[in-house]
Amino acid sequence: MKELACRIVAQTGIAKDSHRLTYLAGFKDSPDHGMQIDGITGEYDTFQSTLEKSVRCANCFRNIGLKTDDVIIVMAPNHNVLVIPLYAGIYLRIYVACVEMTLGVKEIQDNFQITLSKIIFCQSDKTDGVESAMRNINLDTKIVTFNTGNMHYSYLEFQNKYRGDSPVEEFVKFYETTMATKFPTPFESTLILSPAQWLSATALLILSPIIRYTRIQTPAQVTPEHVSFLPNNYKKLNTETEMYVGYGCTEIADINPQKWKKSSLSIVAVTGVQDDEAGELAVACVVSHDIYSITVQEIKDLLKSFVGYGFCCIFVG
Repeated sequence: MKELACRIVAQTGIAKDSHRLTYLAGFKDSPDHGMQIDGITGEYDTFQSTLEKSVRCANCFRNIGLKTDDVIIVMAPNHNVLVIPLYAGIYLRIYVACVEMTLGVKEIQDNFQITLSKIIFCQSDKTDGVESAMRNINLDTKIVTFNTGNMHYSYLEFQNKYRGDSPVEEFVKFYETTMATKFPTPFESTLILSPAQWLSATALLILSPIIRYTRIQTPAQVTPEHVSFLPNNYKKLNTETEMYVGYGCTEIADINPQKWKKSSLSIVAVTGVQDDEAGELAVACVVSHDIYSITVQEIKDLLKSFVGYGFCCIFVG
């Protein structure tokens, strides 16, 4: 990403906005390449259609008065609309906070107190919890639901009301430059199973316009049967799959390898279980080296230093 941005700066002489230029150039460099597939509905977006949708969303943000360094929140499963506000935020230098959609009111409230977001995108079944959290801290912000609207704008209604008449081409032309930057050769696809707030998923969402791969993702609950269905159904895409154990697990790369090696762990997998008060608690499943001794509490302390909240630990070996 940094190398590509430096090439673009060198060719255009524009240091400011180099990351936005990199994204827009990435989209326009390969407009017909597949961007994402909804594993449930089969909905398919190309780089061009994703660019158009995200630019329309960016225009909405500008028209409601969002500005640089403002914050928006996205809390939803991995459907195809999830990433659109994220890219729009990148264009306008707006912070995007991906928040766990299963959180309880108290945890949502804690997140809102930190971010003080100007707009919240969520599913309609989360609006009650979002509204309660907002009332508790006297936060007045817009709520947009990705699916159906009721008391709040649906995403489609939000787009229709605020996108204005500015064509997509005008927005892109404002940032567009003529360049010969060579982008990476795309590989076929990747399967995303983890929720957007996990760093492993966030990286794949952010990098796909630059590295150029098709994301297969699913808004459905991840079960063994569903995980098997997705690559089999889209086997023509030669899918490279994230390695996860169960719903919401994190790759070992998300945990500092030096620390887990020093802690005598040969395998670490992290997932989550529902909790009535906390929304979701992290669960660690570990296997220790035979020649070492390590306690459950030591594992909890290690993993808590990365995630920052309580763990339920499954100790194997």
